[in-house]
Amino acid sequence: MELNQHIDLWDEMAKTHADWYKPYTRILDDSCDPYYKWFLGGKINMAHNAVDRHALSAKRNKVAYYFIGEPWEIPGPSLTTSFIARPTSWQMP
Repeated sequence: MELNQHIDLWDEMAKTHADWYKPYTRILDDSCDPYYKWFLGGKINMAHNAVDRHALSAKRNKVAYYFIGEPWEIPGPSLTTSFIARPTSWQMP
């Protein structure tokens, strides 16, 4: 796969699988190799993309996090996306 194909792939992924508050104006700046800058000019909220948008969708009851405590043999709770999106004053079930 050529470099341009990789750039096009990441452009498509960013547009398809992320909500942008401000769209990026340039996909990749490789002028300071090896210090690359991706999605220049764009503004994104990672918490929104990781949790909030899924908590409001059909995936809200899907397990997002499996809690594993110590000792490892004792299973912990499985947390759904909608549960994680609740205010932070919740207690572990």
